[in-house]
Amino acid sequence: KSAAGELVLPYLTLFERCMACRMFFHVFANEQIIALCLDRHRTRVGQILKEWAPKWAAVGMDLSCLDITADYIFKEVPDKNINLGMPRLVFVDGKDWLIAPKGNDSTIEKSTYSSKTEKTSARSLTFSSAAGLVFEWA
Repeated sequence: KSAAGELVLPYLTLFERCMACRMFFHVFANEQIIALCLDRHRTRVGQILKEWAPKWAAVGMDLSCLDITADYIFKEVPDKNINLGMPRLVFVDGKDWLIAPKGNDSTIEKSTYSSKTEKTSARSLTFSSAAGLVFEWA
């Protein structure tokens, strides 16, 4: 207890913060629930996510060179999603990167035209699985 008689909580360890972020992505996508589990304020959970989410993303990018199959994606869906009757899904996001046009080949120009940017572009897709694994495909 503090001098004022208030209960002072110990600091969360590195591992606890890492797992709190993982738990946010894997089990409870709600800062308030994680805060209740950790007996912390919701804003502290936001700070933990700000610290650890980029690290988990980096792990996902390191794993992006793996050959991820549809069978693997189905097997790694969290049990909570299945128990709640949620669909097996993967979130897809894409980005179009501007590239230099090839004026001498109309076939390449037509195949690289992006309606999103209305210019010649290359597209990359990012897949995020229900368990938090992020990987890219281009």
